[in-house]
Amino acid sequence: ESFPAAVSAVQACGRLEQRLVRSNESTSFQNLVQYRGDDVVFVNEEHTNSWCGNESLMLCVDCRGDQPAATDERPNSGQCADRLMTGRLYVRLKLLQRFAAKEWRKRKIRVIESWDEPTSLDEAGKHPPSSLHYEGRSVQLDISLEITDDSSVPERDDDVALLWRLGALAICAGFDHVHHDSNGYLTASVKQQKSVYGTTVLYPSGATFVEVDPPEATELDYKTDEDAELLIDGDGRSDEPLSQHFKVRDVLSRHNETGQAFRYFRLDPHLLYCVESVYDKLDGGGVQIVSAYRTRADDDDKLNRLHGLGRGVEIEVVNSTTTTPLGLAIRVAEECGVDFAEKGKSFGIVLLPNSVYFDVRRSQFVSTGDRVNISKNEFEEKIREALLNAERHINVPKLLSDAVCEHGELEPSAQSPDYEYKPSKKSEPISCPEDDKETEFCASSNASRVSEVNRLWSVIALKHFLRERSDVRQALDDCLLTCSPCIRGAKWEKKVRACNEFAHWVSLSLSDRENEGNANANFYALHNEVTRAKACTSGSCFYRTESLASIGPLLLEKSFYTDESSLYGKKLYGHENNPSPLLDILHQTYAMHATGKATLWVTSLLELAGLNKVTKALMLYNKNIAEIEIKYAMGTVSKNELLAFMRNSVTLWTTTSCPAVTRALLSPYILTPYSP
Repeated sequence: ESFPAAVSAVQACGRLEQRLVRSNESTSFQNLVQYRGDDVVFVNEEHTNSWCGNESLMLCVDCRGDQPAATDERPNSGQCADRLMTGRLYVRLKLLQRFAAKEWRKRKIRVIESWDEPTSLDEAGKHPPSSLHYEGRSVQLDISLEITDDSSVPERDDDVALLWRLGALAICAGFDHVHHDSNGYLTASVKQQKSVYGTTVLYPSGATFVEVDPPEATELDYKTDEDAELLIDGDGRSDEPLSQHFKVRDVLSRHNETGQAFRYFRLDPHLLYCVESVYDKLDGGGVQIVSAYRTRADDDDKLNRLHGLGRGVEIEVVNSTTTTPLGLAIRVAEECGVDFAEKGKSFGIVLLPNSVYFDVRRSQFVSTGDRVNISKNEFEEKIREALLNAERHINVPKLLSDAVCEHGELEPSAQSPDYEYKPSKKSEPISCPEDDKETEFCASSNASRVSEVNRLWSVIALKHFLRERSDVRQALDDCLLTCSPCIRGAKWEKKVRACNEFAHWVSLSLSDRENEGNANANFYALHNEVTRAKACTSGSCFYRTESLASIGPLLLEKSFYTDESSLYGKKLYGHENNPSPLLDILHQTYAMHATGKATLWVTSLLELAGLNKVTKALMLYNKNIAEIEIKYAMGTVSKNELLAFMRNSVTLWTTTSCPAVTRALLSPYILTPYSP
């Protein structure tokens, strides 16, 4: 059986593009990532073969133990095949290993096969010709017997239930396809992806794609020397909607001679938002895309190079006798011109005999093609009038559906006596089996939690309450005494509701006494003492207030000991046994009290990701923020990685949030390095 159901690995992850071979000249092969360490067992069945790769290359490498890292002197061509895989597969396998380590203390994942190549025993490779193993995008797994002190490679456990559990964990780890083989193995596969962590493109339909490298064999078809939109893989997804009226197949480039669609494409999502808005405003009929992305093989220079950068599209009216190409062009200017300008972009537009071409660019461009019944000057005047009309009389269309506002997530808010928790209506709550019974940890730690909550109440009880005292105490109890290891289901929802109510009803001095209104508010990963020190000496910060300083250590550090002789305790609110949403909620609420400039301090991409909800509150919801500065530690994190993460986040926020409750424009942000 498979996940997704009734879908093959090739359908879910895209076809094999090229069969990788050992070569220092192959960029794709050298981009494979080596899995080092012994936290996963590599069975390495090929190590006894007389040759691997080809007969003239080398003896096979035994990689059952840890291996030296790939270097210029020892490149991937000298590494063991089973430890080589794409970056996306490596990240998923590493996460799966962490899940499995928590699930089974004395067992390990066994890797039977990852990237595959010819060997003396299987000169054509041991998998079918279309297998993703040949690109390092599939891994064959099972689970070991309980490991003893024996140093030999542990045998696999044939317990089918363990393999099914491993499959469930693989789905949670983010593999794009998981399949239970009839021979008792698990095969997990991934899509193509550029770099280890990848950059995502989100389209109006909610469809997401990851950036890929152009295939080496046809690299010139997709290569460009200019800054272009991300190249993404459309294989197996031609019928997937990109927006309400357009699918992947509508934007793919096609070969001039054969008409066959190319596999990869680039396309700025703003173009589709624009076309959809035009489609909705036409008086009868609709719009179809004549052409969007064009490869070099398809580029006949009929329009301009922006097709090849993924920033140009040609459209025409269908099923309408009233809308002319000129009318379509005017509608494009009215619906898209102001919207592009608000996003810091401009557009080019060209009137053609039967269609309209427009693109995203830095400065405005208006022109006409051959054989149109209007002069260029007249057309420029009509576009100018259309833009003025849009600015003066027409609201910029909200491209998000009403469903986003009705069923979107809970937006953060400042403290208020009128606060009422309104849960998200995105979907029915997902149940959690652990909610059905009290866990051993929850039962044995109950007295400790009651004691800590009573101690916390003794501090908070001196504060001014925005609601009745009994309401605040009930919210605190439900927030911190409800115990469950789940981050979904009824108990988690109870925690979220109660913690939100508590955070909004009790005065926690969220406006800094020394800097009223939290001008120059500073944020940081709460576990990082170094950035905390920098943040709190640079302005107001999260822990400076007395009440927050009392709550933070309780949630981050307080441990429960099973008996007096125990050397190691378990955190009362640790992620494994009893996660709490309170600290995140307080952090977001603090962000909603910030004014003016806000500063985020990070030392890694992981820390910025951990501050994602705070950043969203500052950029999208807090209307008193003028600027956000993200300070990153030099030498510990890449600025490009941070920029890519922020770009993905902003795209996701602006396309999935309700405009009725957000800012009209996002807060601007800058990234600046600091010396750690």
